[in-house]
Amino acid sequence: MTEDKKKILLVDDEHDMRNLVAMRLENSGYEVLPASGGMKAFEILEDEIPDLVLLDIVMPDIDGIEVCRQMKKMKYMATVPIIFFSARNSVEDKIAGLKEGVHDYITKPFDARELLARIDAIIKVAEQNKTILLRDELTGLYNYNFFKEEFSHYFNIGKRYKRTFSFLMTDVDNFKEINDRYGHLCGNAVLYARCQ
Repeated sequence: MTEDKKKILLVDDEHDMRNLVAMRLENSGYEVLPASGGMKAFEILEDEIPDLVLLDIVMPDIDGIEVCRQMKKMKYMATVPIIFFSARNSVEDKIAGLKEGVHDYITKPFDARELLARIDAIIKVAEQNKTILLRDELTGLYNYNFFKEEFSHYFNIGKRYKRTFSFLMTDVDNFKEINDRYGHLCGNAVLYARCQ
């Protein structure tokens, strides 16, 4: 089974720059969700959850700083890293950007190898953190945090498009008896074995 391509939301109002970066990312195995500005980015986020956002700061509709602030208010975007990608290259601009809580600040013009290396590294760390946050340490199964994130996302899609969706929850009846009779280590072994 092949792993799904990582999705990058690329928000830049400069058509040529957006196409150049999208081509580099796609050639490196990423799926690119291109947006010509903040409003278009929010439209995309109604249907998609990217693995990373590459965000220009200077845009005509909504500047990147405000886009970043609004994205950080979205619960399902809590684990998605954001990189500012801007021609603004003063130390003050970089500090202001990093104070917004972005994961990196890359200036234009850029070296494609460095851009890809930074994106790869940030996505790798984000995936590790997401695994810790959204999966049970013992079984590796998704946990309640994952359920809340996914349920909220699909509920909003269902509401927007007037669609129904289903979910299934399971429970192990009388599992406490195994822990009480044989101890928690045995109970953990049973859970681990049943989930593999």
